[in-house]
Amino acid sequence: LNPFSILFLAPVVVSAAILDVFSTISLVVLVTICASILTIHHLPLPWSDAGLVAPPLYQFGLWIALVISAIFMAYYIFWLASKSRKTSEMLGQTRLMLASERQVIALGSLAAAAAHKLGSPLTTIRLISDDLITQLKHDSVQEEDLLLLKAEIERCQVILSELDSDAMKTNRELDILMPVVLAIQTMVADLTASFKVEIEWQVENGLDIPQPEIAQTPELSYALEAILENASDFAETKIIVDISWDHIMLYIRIMDDGIGYPTPVLANLGQPENSSRLGQKGHRGLGLFLVQSFIRQLNGTTSFKNQKPHGAAVEIKIPIESLV
Repeated sequence: LNPFSILFLAPVVVSAAILDVFSTISLVVLVTICASILTIHHLPLPWSDAGLVAPPLYQFGLWIALVISAIFMAYYIFWLASKSRKTSEMLGQTRLMLASERQVIALGSLAAAAAHKLGSPLTTIRLISDDLITQLKHDSVQEEDLLLLKAEIERCQVILSELDSDAMKTNRELDILMPVVLAIQTMVADLTASFKVEIEWQVENGLDIPQPEIAQTPELSYALEAILENASDFAETKIIVDISWDHIMLYIRIMDDGIGYPTPVLANLGQPENSSRLGQKGHRGLGLFLVQSFIRQLNGTTSFKNQKPHGAAVEIKIPIESLV
């Protein structure tokens, strides 16, 4: 009959809101035990000289009400707190994704501006190199260097033209579907042709599912080129590209036999300004950050890890429906 017995519920409410499930269950059990003891062994309240004696059935009803209230409030408040925590986590992840997307958009704008501004200087440099080749055609050593310079200038112009063509690519061009292995090989053919290491293609189809057909999406193309180029920089003899699929997902695993990712870099792979070559030869640590952004635009995921005894591995998972 003590009106302050309701305060038994206070620690249960606080625990359900901020503590873990084990602590909350422990408090509910403790409240039940304390309420049971006080129901049987308690001092009478100083109501009046005659006193007030409650029937045992009424006392049992109060005990049942207190225990049920403790259980219900613990469950309901813990459920609400869990939903709130999940919502906060999702909101935080969404903010991080939006921040990453803003960085990607900013980089895209800078790339477009650079492609526009570099066109004229590269043309001028090419014309000058042509004149120098004509003037020094009898000097074999300098002519060889100038031919190499001209080839690199032409490569830069091709890259800039690809940026423009990809930006202007129409939906009709993306509607052309190809078998997945052929599509992936086509997307990276120009890049892998210049590699000095061996490229080994492996196709796994343990479930005997027909090979899906996909479009050559720019996002997947850029991601694969960035990963392969990174692998070629560290591979000693070989890069393995393993392709598999099921009814829903496409799996692409790229492995090299290099030294693998340094431990400090591996912990934060996919973040900008995170690279073992940061500041070397113009490296800004943006390659794998862009890879994750491109794959995320296709509703996919990217994971990085080292393999034994040495080497790095990148695994890409993309829903097939995002590529058609």
